[in-house]
Amino acid sequence: MSSKSDATQLAAVLELLVEVGFELQHAVAGTIAQTIFFSAYGVFFAIAVYSIFRKGLRSWASIIMLLVVVYLYLASAAQWAMNAWVTFAKIHGFLMVTSVPFPEGAKLAAVEIFKVIGVQEAIFDFNMAVGDSVVVWRTWAVYQDRNRRRILAILVPGILLLLTFVFSIIDTVCNNYHGTAPLPAICNTAGGIAWGLSAATNIACTILIGLKARRHRKITRPLGKPSRMSAETILSILFDSGFIYSLLWLSQVISFFAAANLITLTSPSVFVWGSH
Repeated sequence: MSSKSDATQLAAVLELLVEVGFELQHAVAGTIAQTIFFSAYGVFFAIAVYSIFRKGLRSWASIIMLLVVVYLYLASAAQWAMNAWVTFAKIHGFLMVTSVPFPEGAKLAAVEIFKVIGVQEAIFDFNMAVGDSVVVWRTWAVYQDRNRRRILAILVPGILLLLTFVFSIIDTVCNNYHGTAPLPAICNTAGGIAWGLSAATNIACTILIGLKARRHRKITRPLGKPSRMSAETILSILFDSGFIYSLLWLSQVISFFAAANLITLTSPSVFVWGSH
């Protein structure tokens, strides 16, 4: 009887160890992936700041743009730092706490990690709204020909931005709720909906700016103007099209894939798209 009980306990411990192993793999893969994307974003950030200073801070618009770019990079750095802290906190809680039984150490670590994850989600949601606002604003600035066409150009991105903001607030409130009452069903999908709307906003603005660039090229080509663009012009187009903001959005959203059950701990893709 005792032998059977010992075998059952051993099986339970082995199962728990396997779960911990997958969880730590997941955390490390996420930290590595975010580090790679954050490093790439640092290069684009430096290029963007250089471009802004080269053009000169001659208007409030350029000053606001500089402040937004710097804020987004600092927020991304904070996001990366918290994600790395969560990874090390998991390793410490799972493997290095000897004063309490093994499962209890993991539970204590989870309590502290949960507080940080709520802050991460809030930063992530706010960054999406700020980045998308800049992209919509730049699209508005590109369409300067007619007021009616200008309004129509940002109508769809504007609606998408508003919906992103609404679902971001819902997601932030849900993830920072520490009460005992059950949360509404929308809390399970608010983050994913906000992410999808943000992606749609960036895509819509990129298409609109691309159409404007194509129309401008058709007008200038018969005039005999050179069609070859300088490196600075190409970078400005990339900046206006939202690709830099999309890169930030991509590097941060990696951390929250697993929370939405899009990637499981046992999936091989965890090594590419790992999360906290």
